[in-house]
Amino acid sequence: MSYKRVDRIYWIIIILLAVATVCMNIIGLYLDSNTDRSLPPEVLFLEILDRTLLLFLAEGRGFPIDDDNYLPRIARILSAIVILGAIVKLALEILVQRWEKLKISRLKGHMIICGLGEGGQAFAFNISKDTPILIIDPNLSEADEFQAYENGWYFIKADARESTALLTAGLTKAKGMVISCGDDTVNMEILEQAQQIFEDKKHTKPFTFLLEVSSDQLSESISDQFIMNNLHETIELFTYSRPRLTARELVWNVQLSEYARFRNQERIQLIFIGYDAYAEAMIDKLVSASIVSGLSAMQISIFTKAPDSELEVLLDKYRFASDYLYIEGFESEDLWATLKTKSFETVTALFIFDEEDKSCVNKAIATRDFLLQNNRDQAPIFMRLDRDFALKDLLVGTEDTYRMGEVLQAFGMNNKICHPDLIMGELENIAIQLHEQYLEFSTRELDDAEKQKKVSSYQPWRMLSETKKNANRRSVDHIPAKLAAIGVYHQPGYGLKLPSDAVLFSTNADCLEHLAELEQKSWSAGKYAEGWIPGKVRDDRRKIHDSLQYRYHELTETLKGYDRDQIQLLDHNIFKRTRPGQATNKPEVVLTITANISLNSEEASALESYLLETLAKEVTEHGKHCFYTIICELNPNAETFVLDILSGWFAKQKLSWRTIVQSALTQENLFANFNQLANSDDIVFAHEKDKLAKQDVDKRLMGLFKRVHVEWIIPRCITASSDTQITNYRIEPGYEAVISISKDETNMATEPVISHQLEISDKVRNYAVQISG
Repeated sequence: MSYKRVDRIYWIIIILLAVATVCMNIIGLYLDSNTDRSLPPEVLFLEILDRTLLLFLAEGRGFPIDDDNYLPRIARILSAIVILGAIVKLALEILVQRWEKLKISRLKGHMIICGLGEGGQAFAFNISKDTPILIIDPNLSEADEFQAYENGWYFIKADARESTALLTAGLTKAKGMVISCGDDTVNMEILEQAQQIFEDKKHTKPFTFLLEVSSDQLSESISDQFIMNNLHETIELFTYSRPRLTARELVWNVQLSEYARFRNQERIQLIFIGYDAYAEAMIDKLVSASIVSGLSAMQISIFTKAPDSELEVLLDKYRFASDYLYIEGFESEDLWATLKTKSFETVTALFIFDEEDKSCVNKAIATRDFLLQNNRDQAPIFMRLDRDFALKDLLVGTEDTYRMGEVLQAFGMNNKICHPDLIMGELENIAIQLHEQYLEFSTRELDDAEKQKKVSSYQPWRMLSETKKNANRRSVDHIPAKLAAIGVYHQPGYGLKLPSDAVLFSTNADCLEHLAELEQKSWSAGKYAEGWIPGKVRDDRRKIHDSLQYRYHELTETLKGYDRDQIQLLDHNIFKRTRPGQATNKPEVVLTITANISLNSEEASALESYLLETLAKEVTEHGKHCFYTIICELNPNAETFVLDILSGWFAKQKLSWRTIVQSALTQENLFANFNQLANSDDIVFAHEKDKLAKQDVDKRLMGLFKRVHVEWIIPRCITASSDTQITNYRIEPGYEAVISISKDETNMATEPVISHQLEISDKVRNYAVQISG
């Protein structure tokens, strides 16, 4: 039980005892024979009340009472308990307050959080448990204080703009400060006050500011001003905005280019329902972070209340970026009519934006239901939420389905994005390495004298403008797309670990050139997102860049060298080599299953033996370091059986794998197909021959989805054979294998004959990561 709760219970007991004392003494004195009853009733009541209140001053104990009158005697005892209890409690309160102040004064290496709003709370929870947390907020409620006690956080109820509050919080002994008060002006005043204290104290110890701002322009201005103040080099400032963090979190955890490839789409096509700062930040990030080969320019359709006025600035910014992005605006009132006529075979995903979480979820559910009713449920729906605590109540049943258009996915929650590692962690270190590599490359061909002169003109990372820092961060956020381009599976998250046996892909000249070209395209798209335009002469003040008018093959070898150098740096220095089980990025092997036939128990046994023998011989030649993706239509009965065998073998071998079910059926029809075979002699759910009721089939089919690691059920978007779709699945090269099963139906009178084909390419295509034998 927390201190606050005990404190509240204690005072409730004291108050109840005081009330009981008053009541008992009033009743006892009224009934006592020593009381003068000749007095008027109102005077008599006041006299009794006066004598009762004197008990709490220890002066009402000398009045005579009857020997058999116990109520006043009990009241006198209780009054003493109340007085003593209150004195002890107040003394303890003073001691506790002084003890808390003493503990705060002794804090070292702690993190100060200014503002316990949603962002401040998220940071407090995400900062390492080994780091003490101190909250400064003038508007802390009882609930906030209770939460602080519960989580072991220290707090000061004061205005952080005052120097006394920061000094009391031990600013000069802390290791960092998060400033997230929800108001740019307040945040800036706190930063200025802290800087002034550091300047007065001549502070030189390492310290980190995390400052929340609402716009890129303000971030640039604050960073420039911070640099001009010329504080010690150990004091760093990181500005952030939650919309930008939301966009970064999405590109590292959701591969939209992979969603497009799953469905053989020519481009990433998105629908935005609502437009705000989060939507704008998403566009600016996705246009550069989703550049992959084989896909045309991204297309975004935005439904908003006033598309012309709200999108005018956005459209103007990307007017020269037609190679990377096409944007169209619609009135919100036209949403349902437009969605009803739109071909969803080409839509990659829908995004819902709204200021209120409840409204956003309601819009997402309404959109999903509308698309389901109109047979347009092929694309996943993403909701931008601040919190996720209400999702389980609002989205009942979605955790049991895997069909893309039926699952509502939340992103941008504060507890996910307000994390120090996302702002100043490993991703920031990579950006610093890219900047240092750029400096090294630009002086590589110079002699010592020229090199020294040029290096002296370059600025270290901490002195760079926010625009130049963001250019390097843009390159970092394009890493997941680069990995996808060379057939490497990227586990959602921020890890960059390859298996220890992975051969450096930058040693392949074609692969190096391919990735360098993607880097140049991502750089160009990022420049457009920052408001730059192409021109013949570079002008940084007017944001005109001469390199934007050229494509990669038109660049000079020197400019191409910058891009190639970044790819080599990623390969040699940034990707960490580790044990296969700890790798977060693995070469992907795609296994496709085509087997739309029924199997009896004898055929199943023969097929299982063959598959296990072939898998052990062929698949393991590629190594246990790969990530295996199984693609099938999950047709009853052979595909289900083969899928179960493969997943069981992968689990036994401790391999990483997932299953993508390619389906043209609704979930009800999928269940019906399995239910139809439930009472036959065919093998359903791997060797289960019992006659099953429909509800059992439904339950076991969902169990199969979980057992075989079904990641998505994706809609089939082209009317062609399974073989054609499977061939077209992997646009970018990588390992590919096809498991094809057929049965000779003409020879069923005699012993069953099954012909199997398991083809696993031994030759690695041009750009795929190789695994050393």
